[in-house]
Amino acid sequence: MQVPRPPFVLLVCLGMSLPGGQVSSQTVVGRLLDGEAFQPIPWGIIQLLDSVSHPISLTHSDENGDFLLIAPGAGRYLIQAEAYSFHTVQDGPVDLGPADTIRVEFFILPDPERLDPLVVEAERLDRRLRMVGFYRREARGLGEFIAREDIDDIRPHDMSSLLVWGSTGILLRPNSMGNLAPAFLAGRGGTGVYGGGWCKPMYFVDGLPVILERGEDIDSLIHPNRVGAVEVYPSPGATPAQYRDARAGCGTILIWTR
Repeated sequence: MQVPRPPFVLLVCLGMSLPGGQVSSQTVVGRLLDGEAFQPIPWGIIQLLDSVSHPISLTHSDENGDFLLIAPGAGRYLIQAEAYSFHTVQDGPVDLGPADTIRVEFFILPDPERLDPLVVEAERLDRRLRMVGFYRREARGLGEFIAREDIDDIRPHDMSSLLVWGSTGILLRPNSMGNLAPAFLAGRGGTGVYGGGWCKPMYFVDGLPVILERGEDIDSLIHPNRVGAVEVYPSPGATPAQYRDARAGCGTILIWTR
C-alpha cells in the first residue's frame, strides 16, 4: 500500500537575523527547491501574503532558485510558491519584526498531472498564432521572431532578458528614470530617444497597444512564463501596417500570450 504524500515539504526556516539599524525593511531571503530532486527551481513565483491570503509582495526565483521578498512592514505573513509542473503551496505563518530578515528554504513537489496538457496547450497556441498571422509574418521575414521553444531555451528571468537575448537589435539602455530598459537604435527621424541615439519600443500585447507610464517597464507588465511568442520590428517601415502607431518612436514589439 502506497502512503499518499503531501504536495509539499514544509518551509524550512534556516535562521533569523536581527540586524537592528543595518537594514530598513523586513525581508524573506530564500531558495525554492524541488522536494523530490532537491534541486533549485528557477523562475518560480513566490508571494508574500497577509493572514487572509491577500498578496502583499511578489518576486521570481532566479536561475539558482534564490528569491527575495520585501514586506511593507512588521507583521505575520504567509508565503506562497508556485512553478510550472509543480504544486502551488502556501506555508507559514512567519513573523517579521522591524528590520528582520528571515532565511528559508521552500520545498514544493512536482505535479505530474500538469504535464499531460502540454500537447494540447501547444496545439492551442499554434492555432492562435496562426489566427493572428504570426507564422505568415514570420515567413515574410521582415522582423525577428521568438517562438515559445526559443523562450524555453533562453530561460529568461524577465522580459528585458528575453528581448535582449532573443533579438539582435535590442540592447538595455537607461530610461528616463535611470533604469535599464529594452531600446532600439533610433533611425532617421526617430523619436522617444533615451539618449545617445536610442529610443524606446512601442509594445502591443495580444494585439492591443500598451502605453507604459513614467517609471513603468515591460518587466512589471508581463513575465516570460506567460508569453507564447514575440515579434520584433526595428523600424516603423518594417512594422506590419495594422500595428503602426503614431506614438511609436522607432521599433515595435508584439507580444502574444499563451
